[in-house]
Amino acid sequence: MKKLFLFLIPLAAIACSKDPGVGGSSSISGTVMVVDIVVGNPVDTTYAEGEDVFLVYGTDTLKPYDDSFETSWNGTYKFDYLRKGTYTVFVYSDDYPNSTDSEPLFNTIEIDKNGTEYTLDDIVIFK
Repeated sequence: MKKLFLFLIPLAAIACSKDPGVGGSSSISGTVMVVDIVVGNPVDTTYAEGEDVFLVYGTDTLKPYDDSFETSWNGTYKFDYLRKGTYTVFVYSDDYPNSTDSEPLFNTIEIDKNGTEYTLDDIVIFK
């Protein structure tokens, strides 16, 4: 019985370790701003309403995203109920002034404390 007990303690510790993802008490939020381009020139900067913001659990940006959020009327987004770990937030922006092709803009953040609200700097995209 003593040997079984000594085996179960390390197994329980491994089972309790959690990867980044939902199930926690922290959040990541921010604002997306859009610079409107007219005839190749930046014209106006406004809130990016209805823009898709993506969240990757970890830093592997080659895998599919894990969650997404559409920005509100004021360009804000928020991912709730996150556990400790590393996350990558990204949005697509036109590659101004080089072309009109879209490219992702990545922001990586480390959640190191439960119950904490993390706010990223404004993300500025071109459209």
